[in-house]
Amino acid sequence: MLAAMLALVVVAMLMLTLALMTMVAVMVILAAMAMIAMVVMGALMAMIMMMVMPALMAMIVMMIIMPAALTVTVMSLSF
Repeated sequence: MLAAMLALVVVAMLMLTLALMTMVAVMVILAAMAMIAMVVMGALMAMIMMMVMPALMAMIVMMIIMPAALTVTVMSLSF
């Protein structure tokens, strides 16, 4: 009877340890996948920014320069 109880306890402990190990392994794998996904997303974002930033800068420059050029032309015409 005692031996059976001990065997059950040992089996239960083994099962618990296995479950904990599997949970830890799953968590580690998920964390690694999340890290990889974040790195990939960061690289993609950097690439997109590298492509888009010059266009944005050009647009901003145009928005700044165009009104100034227009005002200069209008003033030169009015004179």
